[in-house]
Amino acid sequence: MVAVLPESKSGTANALFYAAGDVGFITGPVVWGAVAQATSYETMFVASAAVLALCAALSLACGFTGRRSFVDSVSVAAEA
Repeated sequence: MVAVLPESKSGTANALFYAAGDVGFITGPVVWGAVAQATSYETMFVASAAVLALCAALSLACGFTGRRSFVDSVSVAAEA
């Protein structure tokens, strides 16, 4: 995500990326622990896999591959 943004927005994107990770590290064990306690570990892992698949599908659908497109790479190289 950070690599495909203009230089002026990279700091904000980087901060958002790490803040989202921190929120996940804090809330993940609490939420998935509650799911496991209320149901079973199998249900927790299946639900976690479903969330992962949904996030991966949304990421691909929105075009967030983490890589610059060929056109962007050529234009950056031409400017240098």
